[in-house]
Amino acid sequence: MGRIHEAEMASYEKHRADLLRESHGHWVLIKGETVHGVFETEDEALGAGYRCLGDRQPFLVRRIERPEEEKVHDLPWYLTLRP
Repeated sequence: MGRIHEAEMASYEKHRADLLRESHGHWVLIKGETVHGVFETEDEALGAGYRCLGDRQPFLVRRIERPEEEKVHDLPWYLTLRP
């Protein structure tokens, strides 16, 4: 994991229990230490990220899942930065 998304992953882990309780299976949008929202679909979360944060800012979109549901080869998270 590169330094560029350490803050986002730390924020996800910090909020994971609440996110799981309230929004398991949905998608979360995180920039830095801030959770910017929870969305029903990946596309909604990505769209909100580009609208709210712009297309030059990296942000994290990740499915809210329990650790045992995650698979290393299929980890559904994205750190986005458009070229």
